[in-house]
Amino acid sequence: MLEGETRTLLEVLSLRPGGGATVRARVIRRLPEVGRYGWLVDEVARVQLGPGLTVEGQPQRECGEIDGFEMGPYLAHALGARAFVASGVRPASLWTGRYHPEIAGPAWETRYRLDEIAAAEAHGRFIARFEDSAGGLGSLRSVYRGRTRARYSVSLDDGFTGRTDLLTEIESTSGGGADWRPSRSGIRSRIVVRSAPEDSPPLACGSFDLARMITRIRANLRPVAECYEQALRVNPELSGLITIEFSIGVDGRAYEVAGTENTMGSEHVQACIERVMSELRWESGPPGGALRFAYPFIFLGLEP
Repeated sequence: MLEGETRTLLEVLSLRPGGGATVRARVIRRLPEVGRYGWLVDEVARVQLGPGLTVEGQPQRECGEIDGFEMGPYLAHALGARAFVASGVRPASLWTGRYHPEIAGPAWETRYRLDEIAAAEAHGRFIARFEDSAGGLGSLRSVYRGRTRARYSVSLDDGFTGRTDLLTEIESTSGGGADWRPSRSGIRSRIVVRSAPEDSPPLACGSFDLARMITRIRANLRPVAECYEQALRVNPELSGLITIEFSIGVDGRAYEVAGTENTMGSEHVQACIERVMSELRWESGPPGGALRFAYPFIFLGLEP
């Protein structure tokens, strides 16, 4: 199944009396259909939200551009359950609303659920199902159906800050007559909403070919293997996963290298891999600003 990925950061710059807010939105999207590994592209815009978390006017793009992407409709999708939670919540409540899927124009009927309220945060989930068809050239048509499932957390102090994780699954069929071709695809999304001062520095935009990142890491696996082999001499039973996050700057250097997952349990191996990753260089980095990546290293242990 072809999968894309979207990461959205919403910074609440100011709240307006009577409701509404000024926010800055950064959307980073992985496009797998371009090349084997795809590209990361992003876009940053300043947006005015009304009392119901509706987008007022046209978003003002600050940098970047994602082809075929409309920031306004997407933010209606990104804010999801927040408009409902901010207007008043009850524990174990169920309600329905209109939700804007990322991949379709109209808003679809959605079932929301509030699971619990803890530490001044509301936690819940929602699901939207959709189905549509479109005519094409002559007898050619396309039909698609799917669903979006999500979990969210929203602060009850301001009704904005929190996080939503979504998975949109789509089944489509296109063709005509006796020739119909089915396909499946999916889009994973993570939306983080946080507070930020209105005079906070602008966010940079960039794009980067993921194949370049992966090729460079794979060309330097020998030093990573040496980190592991040294630890095996002390503990031959070591195995597991170590995930390293890092940013590639415009100069092609790796910055802010840090392990984020370590099922092996060896801090020594993790620190060694972090040093190796910190020394990696690319011929050039994202042209508009640094982008952040995560790379998993899997160690299977000694063969019996």
